[in-house]
Amino acid sequence: MAVSYKVGYFVLEQLNFREKNVNENFKEANRKCRNIWHRGVTGSLINKYCNILGIQKVEVNPCYSSFIGNIQNSYFDPISSSIEICRRGILKFKKEGFYPKLNLSDFDTMSNLINNQVRDVKGIKTELLEKLFECKTWVALFDFFKQARLKYRRSLDSLEFRELSMNNKKSLITLYCY
Repeated sequence: MAVSYKVGYFVLEQLNFREKNVNENFKEANRKCRNIWHRGVTGSLINKYCNILGIQKVEVNPCYSSFIGNIQNSYFDPISSSIEICRRGILKFKKEGFYPKLNLSDFDTMSNLINNQVRDVKGIKTELLEKLFECKTWVALFDFFKQARLKYRRSLDSLEFRELSMNNKKSLITLYCY
């Protein structure tokens, strides 16, 4: 499939886990959380096929990718963050390519999120909106959302879609079209 679409780059998150607890009780839990066995096999398969097919593998830093992706894209949360990871992979070696520029549409999306989540009691909503427009970087905006306890992730329930089932009545496959 990669050959037929003439893929040149494979962009993925650069995940480096540190050993926090060496305690025997937490060793198995840490192993399950980090999915060591699956991550290793998947990583080696990705390396193998990138080398065979001549695809360049690019690893990017994933920090704030979910926040930026959900603000700039109107898709489901994992899709939005993967679009942001792809953007970072494309612009990895360009100066100032890590964070996208803040647009008026980004602030409009964030103000809509505030309007949908906060009731205007004693001017709280207007105070939050004023603080929002004072933020000048993505890190400051993320900290603002975290301190205000506002949700930015898009769930499947919040998106409009229609269900399509396969032709067979016994089929358990459901397709979702957005």
